[in-house]
Amino acid sequence: CNEATKCRICLDKFEENVSHQCNRIAKCAQCNEDHWSLDNKCQIIHQHKQDLKHAVEQAVTSGKLQRFHPQDIKKPFVNTGEDFPVLVHSTQAQIPTAWNNQKKENSELLNGLQKINGSMNGLRIDIEVLGKQLIEEDSKILNQDKLIHQQQQNIVLVINQFQTIIKSLTEAMHELDNKTKKR
Repeated sequence: CNEATKCRICLDKFEENVSHQCNRIAKCAQCNEDHWSLDNKCQIIHQHKQDLKHAVEQAVTSGKLQRFHPQDIKKPFVNTGEDFPVLVHSTQAQIPTAWNNQKKENSELLNGLQKINGSMNGLRIDIEVLGKQLIEEDSKILNQDKLIHQQQQNIVLVINQFQTIIKSLTEAMHELDNKTKKR
């Protein structure tokens, strides 16, 4: 391009050996109005986009262009020995750092806590089962207590009836004895 270099914002030409004082107001290179050159406010840019869209649609319709249809063709991964080379290890003995020891201790503590948690869950289930069994047994005992109480009341009624019968028999025997003595 043979054009002189210009400021990207205000589009003023740069002069040699003179420092540029930009006024910071954007100018469009297409229409020379106050907006950026590629802004959608520019009617020339807007018209160019419309024309390009229309031209592409005509080319597709006429068969000059074809739409790209993506395909799901995936190549299988083939691993070669060079893809992931082996790292060279140091021949010096590695000294475990405090971080590694702490990490090991933390994982041991975590495993211990998980075991305790599992045991606690087992105990919780056992306690729930025992609680249900106690409720069932308590219900059975209450039912037996009611039955025993009812039987006690029945026995008291029978004893009262026997006492009434014995009393009437005693009185009858006493009268009969008096009658036999009188004769």
